[in-house]
Amino acid sequence: MKKQFYLLFFCSIILGCQPKITPKPTADFDFTVDTGGRVQFTNKSQDADRYQWIFTDGQASTDPNPLITFKSNGIYSAQLIAKGRAGTDDITRSVEITTVAVQARPVANFDYTIGAGGRVQFTNKSTNADRYQWIFNDGQASTDPSPVITFKSNGTHSVQLYAKNIIGIDDITKSIEITDVVTTGTALFWVNSSVATDIEIYVDNGLRGIITRSQSAAPACGAEGYVTLTYPAGTYSYYAKSKTQSWSGTFTVKNGTCTTKMLGE
Repeated sequence: MKKQFYLLFFCSIILGCQPKITPKPTADFDFTVDTGGRVQFTNKSQDADRYQWIFTDGQASTDPNPLITFKSNGIYSAQLIAKGRAGTDDITRSVEITTVAVQARPVANFDYTIGAGGRVQFTNKSTNADRYQWIFNDGQASTDPSPVITFKSNGTHSVQLYAKNIIGIDDITKSIEITDVVTTGTALFWVNSSVATDIEIYVDNGLRGIITRSQSAAPACGAEGYVTLTYPAGTYSYYAKSKTQSWSGTFTVKNGTCTTKMLGE
């Protein structure tokens, strides 16, 4: 009877001293795809105390539940390695990203409004662009989105707009017809009251008019009895003569203005 007791006693001791077995880790996770390519990973691994995340775009993390942002749409693989005292386990899942906003290529376009004196307001109607370059065939240029440009001569002018963004560049060219730029001015020849009249005015070796009146102050351009000439902007030579006197010199014409020239001044 005693032998049986001791045998049971020692068996219970042996069974009670057996080591506790630590289970191997089991890797598992879920994820939630958010806007802008952001993905929240939720670690559901068991029997692990260390983690390694590896993503096919080159990112990595050791956080248990990392928040990862993918920069472009597509299908990515996400691998989780779960580590514990009894070993490692890993799992790989595919993550499809469709929430990254894709910037489109720029499309260049513009309208314009022609004002007085060759002044043009350009209205930029380009899309998907953040930088602009305007080139005009008269040598002017601008990087303003919607510039105001003044053309100095009449005629057909070409306007080219480049629209740019990080993706690429687009351009468009339009023609603008300018017709109201003033390209001439006037010059009035006159004499004061102390000078005889009937004075002939010659420009470019041709008789252009005769002064038949005189007064103490300069008359307005076009006044009767005086010589008013219209020329493109520039400097011209003249010659004037009466029966007793003669004069010569130069006069300057400015666009859109009247210049008075008193003989003998």
